Amino acid sequence: MNMIRVRMAPSPTGEFHIGSARTTLFNYLFARKNKGVFVVRLEDTDRDRSEARFERDILENLEFLGWGGSNMEWYEGPVLDGKDKGEYGPYRQSQRGDIYKSYLEKLLATGTAFYCFTCKEELAKLKEPGKPFFSPYRDLPLKEAQARVDNGESAVIRFKVKPEMISFVDEVRGMIEFDNSLLGDIVIAKSLDEVLYNFAVVVDDELMKITHVIRGEDHINNTPKQIALINSLGFSLPTYAHIPLILNADKSKMSKRSKNGQSALVKDYWQEGYHPWAVVNFLALLGWHPEGDKEFFTRDELIDSFSLDRVSKSGAIFDTEKLKSMSAHYIRSDSNLLSVIDTLGVDFFKPEWREDVDKLNRGIEVAKQRASTFSELARNMEVFYSLPSYNKELLVWKKGSIEEAVTHLTYCLEKIEELSDFSIISLENSLMPYAEEKGRGDVLWPLRTALSGSDKSPGPFEIMAVIGKAESILRLKNAINL
Repeated sequence: MNMIRVRMAPSPTGEFHIGSARTTLFNYLFARKNKGVFVVRLEDTDRDRSEARFERDILENLEFLGWGGSNMEWYEGPVLDGKDKGEYGPYRQSQRGDIYKSYLEKLLATGTAFYCFTCKEELAKLKEPGKPFFSPYRDLPLKEAQARVDNGESAVIRFKVKPEMISFVDEVRGMIEFDNSLLGDIVIAKSLDEVLYNFAVVVDDELMKITHVIRGEDHINNTPKQIALINSLGFSLPTYAHIPLILNADKSKMSKRSKNGQSALVKDYWQEGYHPWAVVNFLALLGWHPEGDKEFFTRDELIDSFSLDRVSKSGAIFDTEKLKSMSAHYIRSDSNLLSVIDTLGVDFFKPEWREDVDKLNRGIEVAKQRASTFSELARNMEVFYSLPSYNKELLVWKKGSIEEAVTHLTYCLEKIEELSDFSIISLENSLMPYAEEKGRGDVLWPLRTALSGSDKSPGPFEIMAVIGKAESILRLKNAINL
C-alpha cells in the first residue's frame, strides 16, 4: 500500500480563515492517524490578489498550531523563514509555471485542449443560459491556432470534456455522480503561462503523489472537471472526501465577518485571547463526531480517534458560546498559562504587571477561574493592580449598616496585621471563625468590596493573597476612612 499523502492548499489572497484552519486540521489528523505525509501547497496563481504577508500569516498560524514544517518528519511544503521541505516541490504554484506549460502542450498536441479566440461579446451571444458551451474553435488545427497566438491574438485554452457520466466514491458522502455532457468546453488556462485552478491542482496532486483530497464541500462541483482532466492526462485518481461547510448560527455560510460581528479570521481569535488548544479542539468537532460523548481531547487523542467515516455530511454550526466554554475549560485547567499567553504575541497584560512575575502568576491562578478568554482574564486581574473609586454604601451587606461594616473591617484589619503567612489558607483560618460567628455575608461582603471596589470580584482571601499584605492593609484602611 502506498503511503498516504494529503495536502492543504490555501491561497495567500487573504488572512488565514477558520474554514481553512478546520480543513487543515482534518488533513493533518488524517495524515498523522495513518502515518502519512501532510503537504502544504500555496496556490498563489492569482497574481493580483496573492501577497507575501498573507503567505506569512498562513505559515505562522500553521507553526503556532503545531501543523507547520519546523522539525516535523511528516510535513512537506514551505517552511516559515526557511527552505521548502520535500522532494516534490516547488510548493508554490507561482514557481511551477514550466511544469504546467509542459502538460498544457501535451493536451494541445493531442487535440483534447485547444486555443479559443472567442471574445467576451461573442461568448455572450453564443453561450445559451443553462446549456454547455462548445467553442466554434474546438476543431481549429493547432498549427493555425498557434500562428494566431504568435501574432498576438488573444486566446484562452479550453479543454474538451468528454460527454460521459462521471462517478466517484466520496469518503464522506458516498457515491456521487455527474453528467459531464453538461460541462462543454471548459477554460483551463488564460495562456500557456497562466493556468487556472482546476488544471493546476490536477497536475500538482499527481506530481506530489497526493492520495487523498480532503476539502470543503464547495469544491464538489470542481471534482467532475478535475476527474475529466485526470483521465485525459492518464493520472491516478485520488480518493476524495468533501467535508461540510462551517455555518453561522443562522445557518448562513461563515464569511470573513458575519452580520453579528462573529469573525471568520483565525487571528481575531488569538487577538481576543481564546486558549489555542480550545480553538483546535473546537474546530475538530465542527463536522466530526467522535465515538461516545467525549468532548475534550489532547493532540494524541484527536489523532488516534479521527476518521473520515465519522465526518458529517451536513453543515457544521459555529457556536461561539461553545467555543467560549471550551476555552474557559482549558484556561482553568492549564497550569502554565503565562507561557501559553506569551506565545500569542498579544499584550493582554500591562507592561508594569510583568515587573512582579510572582504576583502576575498568583493573579492568573485566581482570575482564570472566571475567564473564558485571555482578554477577559486580563480584565478580571485589574482589581489586583488598581482600586476603582466606589461609594461607601457598597460596603453594606443587605440590611446591615455602615457602622457594622466598619466594625467588621476594623476587626479584619487588626487580624491580618498580625499575620506573617499571607496565603489563602492562613487568611481563611484567621478570619473565617469571626465570619461564621457574625454572619458570613455581614463580614465577607464588606471585606471583598473594600478590597475590590466592586460587587463582582474574586473572593476576599484570593484577592489578599495576590495583592499581598501591605496593599491589603492599605485598601482596608481606605475603606474604613471613607
